[in-house]
Amino acid sequence: MSSIKDLTHKGMLGRSVTDAERTAIHAKEIALQEKVYQDEKNAHLRALRLERDRLSSNMH
Repeated sequence: MSSIKDLTHKGMLGRSVTDAERTAIHAKEIALQEKVYQDEKNAHLRALRLERDRLSSNMH
C-alpha cells in the first residue's frame, strides 16, 4: 500500500501537487504519527498503572 506521500511524489493524484499541498499533507502525516505515539504512550501508562494496582493489592 502506498502512503499519501508516495502518491503525491509520483503524481498519481491526477494532477501536479503544489508545494503548499505537499506541505499540508506532510503536516497531517506528522500529526497522525504524533497521535499514534500519544495513544501508544497512554496505553503503556495504563498498563503500568494496572500492574501497580495489581501489585499493591497483592501486598495487602
